[in-house]
Amino acid sequence: MDKFMAERIKSPAVRDYMTRKIVRVDAGTSIARVSELMSRKKISCVVVEKARRPAGIITERDMINKVIAKSRDPRLTTADSIMTSPIFSISEETDLITVRRIMSSKKIRRAVVTSSGNRIAGIVTETDISKALSEVLFSKLDEIKLIYKKIRALFTDTVKALFLTLDAKDHYTGTHSKAVAALACEISDELGLDAPTKRNIYLAALFHDIGKIHIKDSILRKSASLLESEFEEIKPHSSISALILRPIGELKGTIDIIMHHHEWYNGKGYPMRLKRDEIPLGSRIITIADSYNALTTNRPYRAAMKPGQAIKMIKALSGKQFDPAIVKVFLKVIRRPRAYKDRSALIYPII
Repeated sequence: MDKFMAERIKSPAVRDYMTRKIVRVDAGTSIARVSELMSRKKISCVVVEKARRPAGIITERDMINKVIAKSRDPRLTTADSIMTSPIFSISEETDLITVRRIMSSKKIRRAVVTSSGNRIAGIVTETDISKALSEVLFSKLDEIKLIYKKIRALFTDTVKALFLTLDAKDHYTGTHSKAVAALACEISDELGLDAPTKRNIYLAALFHDIGKIHIKDSILRKSASLLESEFEEIKPHSSISALILRPIGELKGTIDIIMHHHEWYNGKGYPMRLKRDEIPLGSRIITIADSYNALTTNRPYRAAMKPGQAIKMIKALSGKQFDPAIVKVFLKVIRRPRAYKDRSALIYPII
């Protein structure tokens, strides 16, 4: 996201923010003379030259730390003995963000800015760059907000398009996924999870079955119980779901949750037979929400269970298929009057 922003907000060139007032001194100039020049010219650094070529830089801090603090006589101390060398040079055309990146990677605090003729045009410091970038970002706040808004809208549209693809393949799966996502959110709320974690769990629940788009309709909509061979065809759907979503950077936090939402607490699930805390928290939440909704909705091969029956079955599988701690939270959530509303009616606005 940050890279996306940087590419779209033009960073001005360093020439607009460098210090143009430059004083050059010979390498043999005394520090007493350098100090006098800096005071008279009201500048904070000078360029030291050898044979008329830049050899180093001296700042006020250099004089304090390397001369005064060490009780050296400024009249006998020459510029080349305390200068910072070698000089790192940057073209005046270089943009501020690139300059900051270079200075950070090279671990330098100041650099000489050169013109197209390779002449010294100015000096820029780490502080200059930080102040300049702050000014640029402040002046671009409205533009940044607009870009961010567009990015969020694009992601929301992507989520909607993916969901409509799932819903078009099998309307039951679409309706079921929205209900599972809503119930998973309620359990996450009760657990007191932070907003980013809840968002990942919600999105993972919404797309936990998107891998089923590769499954034949004859299996998905079969009016009788599945054969073992047919169930084996369905089992890879969690891995396929993760594979489909992996290229979407904003869904990175959902991949492991989706991959493992069919693991069992006792290690007898799939695809990797993880157990207990090896299973991501989001997966342990979704598997309960998924099972409850599946049990309480009509399917071609069986009628829906009553909520009480489904709850009884989930309690019986606590410690086996389900995490006992999450089951306790689920029971607290599902027994609230509002928990029996039609959860599939609305997609939570948290994407």
